[in-house]
Amino acid sequence: MALIKCSECGHDVSSRAKACPNCGDPIVEDKPKPPTLEEQLITMKNKAKDLPLDSRERRELKAEIEKTEYAIKTGESYLPREYQEKTVKGLGVSYLMAFLVPPIGTVLSIYLLCKGEIGHFIGVFLLSDFMLFLLYVLFLN
Repeated sequence: MALIKCSECGHDVSSRAKACPNCGDPIVEDKPKPPTLEEQLITMKNKAKDLPLDSRERRELKAEIEKTEYAIKTGESYLPREYQEKTVKGLGVSYLMAFLVPPIGTVLSIYLLCKGEIGHFIGVFLLSDFMLFLLYVLFLN
């Protein structure tokens, strides 16, 4: 717990308080705003300058810069790399489950269909159906 100054009367107030006990002025936390696309672009360009010209990381960063510039120019939203990586890891789990436990793979494929991931839906569904067919052929014949 930290003490902060009230913006109205200057009285010391707990950072957990909702209002100043002296004057009643509401305490508003100043949460840092996430960087804008323009600020992210400047940061990425500065980082790219420090990387070797032929490095893989620099090529990936250049691709991110191009995507961000396109997003700024067109006004479209853009999903940052850290969220994309989480999505890819989640899809990897879907494919793994389709391979190891086909009924769960089928359920995950339906989930992907509901999310609008048509391409991955087809892949996970076909893989889980193939594994079900393979299990049927091996154990029931």
